Amino acid sequence: MKAAAFREFIKTPKGKLTLALGAMFLSWIFLLLNFSGSLMVSLPGKARKAEIKKEIRKLRTELQDLNGKKTLAEKQKKHWQELAEKSWQPSRDGDPELLLRQMIENAARKSELKLNNLGTVRITRINQDFAFAELDVSSNTTIGPMTAFLLAVQQMKPGISWRRLTIFSMMRRPRNNNSRTVSSTSTEDSLMLNGSLRTMVYYPETNDRTAGTQTASDQNVKKHAAQDSSGKNFPASGSSHRGGSKP
Repeated sequence: MKAAAFREFIKTPKGKLTLALGAMFLSWIFLLLNFSGSLMVSLPGKARKAEIKKEIRKLRTELQDLNGKKTLAEKQKKHWQELAEKSWQPSRDGDPELLLRQMIENAARKSELKLNNLGTVRITRINQDFAFAELDVSSNTTIGPMTAFLLAVQQMKPGISWRRLTIFSMMRRPRNNNSRTVSSTSTEDSLMLNGSLRTMVYYPETNDRTAGTQTASDQNVKKHAAQDSSGKNFPASGSSHRGGSKP
């Protein structure tokens, strides 16, 4: 077809339709050549669909595992926060090596419990943030002062517990009755108390255990010193203070 005849042909409706169909065909060829990879992704086959479903199931399982680990970590964090709040905090309660012994002395004095021995405070590390402060106690006493002392220890804040506690009965020597009309003897039941007290200590800053707590410790020492100004100090571990009535 000559050029003049072709120009005349494309001016007709039939020629315009033919030209449009040809342009559309060329466009489809261009798209197929340049975007065949994208079409395969957009219109996946059965194998690709099965692979995608498998990946989705795997990701869901991993997400469930991560959510479970997150929940467990949050529970552990809450547990440690509660434990730290209940523990002895030097920044809040003062230095336990200075004050724990004074607290036990106060409780014994108010309970009228005569201590045979009151040891020094021992600090035992549990991990980077927590430690145990322990103190040995022994006494020869009767049921009344002992009960009052145990109750006072139970009510202390921060909480103090018994790591070990042994109580057994022993008989004191008979004492003479001063009555002139009746000649007899009477005995008293005596209890031997031995134990080790313990409290949990929380050190949030392990590298500087006392720098951040010096102010609180000084204040607590002054407060306890004022309360104890009229009392006597009890002997440390290795010495003894004999109590009980004379025969």
